[in-house]
Amino acid sequence: MPGRGSTTCTLTAPPAPGANATARLFTDPGDLGIVPPAVVIGLLTAAGLDADAVIEQKDTTIAGEHATCVHVEAVDNAPASAFDACVTTLGVLGSFSGTVNGSAVDMTMTRYADTVMLSAFSPPAGATVVDRRTGK
Repeated sequence: MPGRGSTTCTLTAPPAPGANATARLFTDPGDLGIVPPAVVIGLLTAAGLDADAVIEQKDTTIAGEHATCVHVEAVDNAPASAFDACVTTLGVLGSFSGTVNGSAVDMTMTRYADTVMLSAFSPPAGATVVDRRTGK
């Protein structure tokens, strides 16, 4: 058993093909302080389908990337009735601000790279790795 203050990385089996992994991991923005892109897509869809929703659009730049932003108000039957969201031309969620399911969220991308550093997927030095994948 790892000691107090140590880091443990747990390997689990990947989700089944077609499963919404984001929804499985995300229950409330208060849990993580972020809103996954899949949730924002749902909010934007709800706003687009609500004839009474008020939607204002503008263009901006976030982390050096061009983005289209919307300010949305008066959405019925959605986890957020009002919010601001920006999506870059590359399809990356650049920012989100609003209250979702009662939790306030305010997040903005501060930098963007079109490649991922290999170290991003390596456990921290000295971490204990627990493998819970089936058959491993």
